[in-house]
Amino acid sequence: MMSVRKGNGLLDPRTKMMLLVTLPTFLLGGAGGEYFRWISLFFSLLPFLFLLRAGNYFSGFAGLSVFASVYASGFMISPENSGAAYCLYLLIYEVCCLLMPCGILAAFVVRTTHVGELIAGMERMKIPGCITIPCTVMFRFFPTLLEEYSSIGRAVRMRGISIGSVGPVRYVEYRMIPVLMSSVKIGNELTAAALTKGLGSHRKRTSIYRLEFNAADIILLTMCSAVFVLLFLHLSGISFWHS
Repeated sequence: MMSVRKGNGLLDPRTKMMLLVTLPTFLLGGAGGEYFRWISLFFSLLPFLFLLRAGNYFSGFAGLSVFASVYASGFMISPENSGAAYCLYLLIYEVCCLLMPCGILAAFVVRTTHVGELIAGMERMKIPGCITIPCTVMFRFFPTLLEEYSSIGRAVRMRGISIGSVGPVRYVEYRMIPVLMSSVKIGNELTAAALTKGLGSHRKRTSIYRLEFNAADIILLTMCSAVFVLLFLHLSGISFWHS
């Protein structure tokens, strides 16, 4: 069997799935509230560190700069005196400090995880096929759809179609109708490909990937498990510090 190539210090797919559960829970879901404020801040910084570790220095430093600027601005704006400005800041904060880290993590996972790795990791976790097959299809669906959207955009520009020439309504029609048709076709083809590879079979599948946890995987999995334990204790009325 071949072992997984972990270039640039890539994580095990099971660790990535755990992070994909942890970050939205504490950032977008707001689990724990102010009690987990500093823990949520730490998890918000992880996606930028992953980008830097993978060699995407421009994206990593640019995203980290935007995050730090928006987060630091919150200490200068007073809710009592700012009014509308504070409401606008809250909107920007939600996008840049909560939504953006989750989006970057999702993009990082999609770009650095092979579909075979994902399947092997989910099978190692004993996840049933009714969950594995849809996840596998969706994992490949969005990158394929983005490529199709880019191809449609190039075709539209090549034919000289623009908002000024056909109007905004027809322009949206020329861009979105082919995308909708392609999305249905892509979904059907990916589902058929997944079933052809034997994902719907009741027999145990073999894999060329041998998944192994490294030190980073163990540390991150321990931290994710620990914060969920702390959340459970906090909801049960057991707190270790004041919010």
